[in-house]
Amino acid sequence: MSTQGTRSDHITRTRQATTALLDALDDLRSLQKSWDAGMGTWITQDDFDGANDGLTKTDISAVSTTSLDAIDDLLAAGGNAHATNLEKIRL
Repeated sequence: MSTQGTRSDHITRTRQATTALLDALDDLRSLQKSWDAGMGTWITQDDFDGANDGLTKTDISAVSTTSLDAIDDLLAAGGNAHATNLEKIRL
């Protein structure tokens, strides 16, 4: 059995996680605009040193295009029902 505090905490944590997800998607959309504005042509394999070692321009391009588009398609499904549900509880 749960307490009222535990249930309230669950609601708050769900809202926090939803907000983090939507904020991350907003950041990715902003980065996608930068990619489309030329960043995709300027990045070279030399830019993948250090923490980005092992990745390629194709990996980044896939997230900036098809992966983000697929997420947006999911959110738009059902007349934007998923996006509406998430936005409703955003902090």
